[in-house]
Amino acid sequence: DRIREVAYQQISRARCRLLHRQVAKALETIHADELDDVTGELAAHYAQAGNSNKACQYYRQAADVALAQYAYGRAETMIQAALLHIQNDPLAQVHLLSRLDVVLFRSVQLERWARNLNEQQALVDALSPPDLHLDLMVRLSRCEYFRSANQGEQLVSTALAALHLAESLGDALSQAHAYLYLGEGHWLQAHAAESMDAYHRVQEFARLAGDLGLEAQSLEMRAQTAMFTGVPAAEIYDWLLRAYELAELTDDIIRKHSLLNKIGYWRVARGLGELDQAEQEYRQAAEWSRQRGNREHERNLWSNLGVVYTLKGDYRAAFDAFDAALETSSTSKIHYRYWVTRHYLGAGLMQMGQMQRAPIIILPRRRRNSAK
Repeated sequence: DRIREVAYQQISRARCRLLHRQVAKALETIHADELDDVTGELAAHYAQAGNSNKACQYYRQAADVALAQYAYGRAETMIQAALLHIQNDPLAQVHLLSRLDVVLFRSVQLERWARNLNEQQALVDALSPPDLHLDLMVRLSRCEYFRSANQGEQLVSTALAALHLAESLGDALSQAHAYLYLGEGHWLQAHAAESMDAYHRVQEFARLAGDLGLEAQSLEMRAQTAMFTGVPAAEIYDWLLRAYELAELTDDIIRKHSLLNKIGYWRVARGLGELDQAEQEYRQAAEWSRQRGNREHERNLWSNLGVVYTLKGDYRAAFDAFDAALETSSTSKIHYRYWVTRHYLGAGLMQMGQMQRAPIIILPRRRRNSAK
């Protein structure tokens, strides 16, 4: 390796570039049907060949491949490498930094995400003439940040600003997204009526834009909010079924298992004995979640299954389900679903008459001590 390195260093820069270009072209030919497997190598060779456009293209593709494989560290490395090749192109920089938003969102790096958004906004603000579409894109990304950070007040104000900009541009799809964030911002502040109104507007603009997936999401969010606002059960069920139909049309597996969870919850909440159907829907959704590695949804579904089994009087199955839910959330005890599941487990123990064990399950140690 050392001999090879010394020999490589003796080659002229022009010759080096030519060799890297030839290697890159050979890789493209050999792996024409499977370029995803060699995108990182292609990017590196084109970078050494001095072809910044090709290098950036393949670094971006390599980042997308890494994201699909949940390799967030590699995805960030590829994006940072691509940024080195577009330092004089602020438009391209903003688009690449928006891809980094996805990485930071999925890896829950909120502080870095906020800094990344500030960097994008600074680039957009410096553009002359201004690019309103790019400005709107960054504002919507900031909405996603505030939603993820559970900052409802900031989410509402940012969503309203994005909505006004989308209206001025006549952008129906962005208006739908802005209304979606507005609804979530109101929901985070327990403003259920305002949230319902916003989700209704999402559906209007999603239809106008022809986005079936967003329309399904709006119906799901309306149904979710309506469960706590006294809307008739039949109306909620109609929304959930319509959303499920749209999710099937778009082959949206994630949306489908989320909707099955809510349909099962709807059956249990009605109290009309549809527990077998709810169990079937929860189990199907849990299996889809497990296959896709969505631990949060899987945890919620096992927790809800435990409630179904408790209501059916099958306490062994209930406790097995609660154990599965707690196991998947063992590393995130600050997550509210962990304590919801503990509450469900405690309620099951109380139904069995085990009054001494229930408080131990439900309350954290410090609260049990303070209650004595």
